[in-house]
Amino acid sequence: MKKLTLVLAGLSIVFSGMTQKNKVVSAYNYEKSYQRSKRCSDLKKGLDAIEVAKDDEVTKTWAKTWRYRAKILWDIHTSDKCKSMFPDALNESFESYSKAFQLNFKNPEYKNMDMEKMTEEQQKKFAEDFKTGKVEFEDPEITMEFMQMMPSFGIEFINNGVTAYQNKNYEKAVEYFEKGIGAQAFGGKLDTAAMYYLAIAYEKAGKDSNAIETYKALTKMGYEGKGDGPKIYYYLSDLYKKQGNLEEAHKVIVEGRQKYPEDKALLTEEIDYYLKAGKDDEALKTLDEAITKDPNKAILYYARGTIYDKKGDVEKAAADYQKAIELDPENFDAYYNMGALYYNQGADYNNKANELPLDQTAKYDEFMKLSQEAFEKAIPYLEKANQLKPDDIATANTLIKLYTRTNQLEKAKALKAKYQ
Repeated sequence: MKKLTLVLAGLSIVFSGMTQKNKVVSAYNYEKSYQRSKRCSDLKKGLDAIEVAKDDEVTKTWAKTWRYRAKILWDIHTSDKCKSMFPDALNESFESYSKAFQLNFKNPEYKNMDMEKMTEEQQKKFAEDFKTGKVEFEDPEITMEFMQMMPSFGIEFINNGVTAYQNKNYEKAVEYFEKGIGAQAFGGKLDTAAMYYLAIAYEKAGKDSNAIETYKALTKMGYEGKGDGPKIYYYLSDLYKKQGNLEEAHKVIVEGRQKYPEDKALLTEEIDYYLKAGKDDEALKTLDEAITKDPNKAILYYARGTIYDKKGDVEKAAADYQKAIELDPENFDAYYNMGALYYNQGADYNNKANELPLDQTAKYDEFMKLSQEAFEKAIPYLEKANQLKPDDIATANTLIKLYTRTNQLEKAKALKAKYQ
């Protein structure tokens, strides 16, 4: 009885294997039938058959099982009529083709390897072996079909990535862009435009390290896109600044400026670095260059004016502040700095007068006259600044002091009452 049981069990395994093999054949036939009829019912029957086969201990190890599943799911994904029967058909088709590709290896080291978890060294070795023909396959037709399908998968995934990005679903956009770029790379194409959008999606998703590596790769590839070349350096520098790595951020901007010397955004970023680093001479040189390229940009004159102001060159500082005001009549900072420049000049003359010996009355009167003239010059600029930003207390306080020093006591009283 025991022997009979073992025999029957053995026969059961054999018959089960034959049954599941028939399922694979049925799936193949239904897919072929769909190509002729375009009936969703054929795909449904084929899918039902192959879903059984993919879970069987024997047929799940066959590359062709996964190939037929991939083909059926691709048909479902690309059919408007049939798509609803398997909403995730695109991803599942891709995974099934990948499984078929892996099971089709003759090389044991690749047949049992998780392709997505390969180390960098393993990836390099596989690429070299594949290139030199050391990788062998059970059925070359399956490999050829896999390679031919990858560009189509790439396009679909990248399009889905764009949609996800537009919907602000940045995590999903990253997932689709990564798959799309990987699929197209297998098909022999590196989609640098998709890499650019992947880098932006990484940044939006808070994956700054990934974004940095992708932007760096794009700079090495010389990606230009539709005028996107300079932006890559700008975005990369901004990420380094976000990490607190100001030296690397500046280095990237310098590299970008060497490649795109006419780009105004990179030029402005370089100026900003020099200003924040207190490198006034470098900032002046770069600002002179920027003004030559863009003579109607008020912020450039204002920035250069602050450096001349800092250096004590009142004449040049005033000229630049005045130019900034002419170009941008609503520029609060330029008005305030111009007023402060004359206020400080007046205060300096006043201090010099008070430091004189009592017997130098003529010199004292000269300094006090110059002091009053400077204070009077400051008033209209600070009045305009106060008008532009009435909530700025520092401006109001300085203006009150000026009214008092120039004996405009009613104005001082009125303004003081306004802020009490």
